[in-house]
Amino acid sequence: MKKRLIAPMLLSAASLAFFTITGSAQAAAYTDYSIYKVEPAKTFSTEIQASQAAAKLEKDTGWDASYQASGTTATYQITATGIHSEAEAKTLLSGLTKQTAITGTSSPVGSKQPYMTITSGAISSEKQANILLAKLKQETGVTGAVKMSGTAQFYMNVVTSEIADEKKVKELIQGLTKKTGIKSTYQPVTHEVSVTSIHSGAMIGDSKAAQVKNAFQKESGLKASLKETVKGQAYYTFTTAPISGEANAKTLLQQLKQSTGITGSYKSINQKTTADVYNVQSAYFKGLNTVKDAVSQIKKNTGVSGYYQKVGKSTSYTVNMKNLTKQQLQKVNAFFKKKKWHYTSSAVKKTTTSSAYQITTAQILGEQQANKAAAFFTQKKVKATRKATGKTSENQYQLISEETTDQAKVTKGLNVLKKNKLSATAKTVKKQTANTFKITTESLLDAAKVNEAITFFKSNQISAASKKTGQTTGSKYQITTEAIINKEDIDRVLAFLKKNNASG
Repeated sequence: MKKRLIAPMLLSAASLAFFTITGSAQAAAYTDYSIYKVEPAKTFSTEIQASQAAAKLEKDTGWDASYQASGTTATYQITATGIHSEAEAKTLLSGLTKQTAITGTSSPVGSKQPYMTITSGAISSEKQANILLAKLKQETGVTGAVKMSGTAQFYMNVVTSEIADEKKVKELIQGLTKKTGIKSTYQPVTHEVSVTSIHSGAMIGDSKAAQVKNAFQKESGLKASLKETVKGQAYYTFTTAPISGEANAKTLLQQLKQSTGITGSYKSINQKTTADVYNVQSAYFKGLNTVKDAVSQIKKNTGVSGYYQKVGKSTSYTVNMKNLTKQQLQKVNAFFKKKKWHYTSSAVKKTTTSSAYQITTAQILGEQQANKAAAFFTQKKVKATRKATGKTSENQYQLISEETTDQAKVTKGLNVLKKNKLSATAKTVKKQTANTFKITTESLLDAAKVNEAITFFKSNQISAASKKTGQTTGSKYQITTEAIINKEDIDRVLAFLKKNNASG
């Protein structure tokens, strides 16, 4: 609904500042749709001012606004209509006063409208009703609740007392179906009992474990199984890269043993090292004294020793430097650059042989210890190669017997393990065992069928009784909406229910 503003104007010396009033043009559910008008008490000195104020109000709010002369004097007053609640009218009036300093009053016009609720037609299941309610809220914005209507009927089961013989239970189920057509199932009834199992200590080796198991089963009468507790593990060795200095090799071996418990040995090896070296030749120096001075300066500033060489039959000389490392070349380069001298260089490969030492560990059992050794060498920044030796340790087992209530068999089993010099423990636990059974019929709605099942069991000397399953039938469900006042919302809800075959 578009709001309307009627603006009677009272001429006076007062002036009007432009203002903006905000508000909802569409009332939501639970909104009072009584119509209110706002009449600012502030007057305008000219009709032009009143006209401009009304136009500004229309532009900012979208309401219809007009003005008219008020009283006998040439002054005007603004009246706003089309506001749908008293609270909204007061809020807008407060905002008008705050933004423009114009005061006014509000009063209801028209008549109050009643709130409505809408109840759907019957829906067959609670689940379907809840799905439809969620869809209603999504499509119309209107919420509500699901309520059951009609009288519910309960489904019943017939349950027997405990029966010890499972074979008889199966015969009763077949007889009930044959005589009455009623289907049923049976369930075990559990009872607590103490049972004991024997657990041996560790047995090393496949053959040893198999021999003990056979003797245990034969002498105790109890079945047993072997549980592998430790998988046979591989043996490894580590061999390091060459280490310079015998003292360093000895120290590293000591640290390995202290840190990991792993021992080893070392041996002397010849280590060949190939590296890039550089040969440098300077540009020409004029005169013997000059080149000698250059050699001296190079030695003093870079630490590199060079020698001079005469160029042909001239009086010029070059300075030559052989087998420089990369670091020495960098120093020479920096010094020559500073002196503005020139040179040429060439890289060559140089191989040297020196004595070094190599460590080889003793055999290490298992991944865990091998990882410790690898971590140690990594920490010491020594390259080392891991190698599997091809040997493995034997598997370890534990014997575990079946559970039994026969304490005589338990005693015999413990004696067998003791004779084989193995530790053993007898573990007793409380356990639920099923040694009786109950029959439960399918869900029944017909009271005559319930009585027929009870009579059948009684005729077979089995007591039985009926109980509710928790399921019901014969009931229907309806959706009841929240209170609504907006006719457009009412029409949308009714159209929705009609479209979904639940007209309300």
